[in-house]
Amino acid sequence: MIPLRFIRENRAAVRQGLLDKGISDDGLDEILALDEQLREKVTQVEALKARRNQVSQEIGQLKQEGRPAEAQVKAMGAVSREVKALDQAVHALQQKVDQRLLWLPNLPHP
Repeated sequence: MIPLRFIRENRAAVRQGLLDKGISDDGLDEILALDEQLREKVTQVEALKARRNQVSQEIGQLKQEGRPAEAQVKAMGAVSREVKALDQAVHALQQKVDQRLLWLPNLPHP
């Protein structure tokens, strides 16, 4: 399987390699679009996880000080549900990308 990073960095060469093998390059654009979506979702979920970790530390500190933290706990419940949904979307996109990558044959040597 050709690594996504190689495809991203060498789009023209990969496209030409497919054409040299007599294979349509239509699926290449789909792979790159799915990869872009995947990277955006991963960025979103990582940002939410970082926020969740930060607020979790704040909740612990508030509880140690004996102050109420119910608002933060409730907000983190919503964030946790959003993280779960995004994780599922990332997993589905990753499966789609992997399926499309299996379609790509090895490139001919230059």
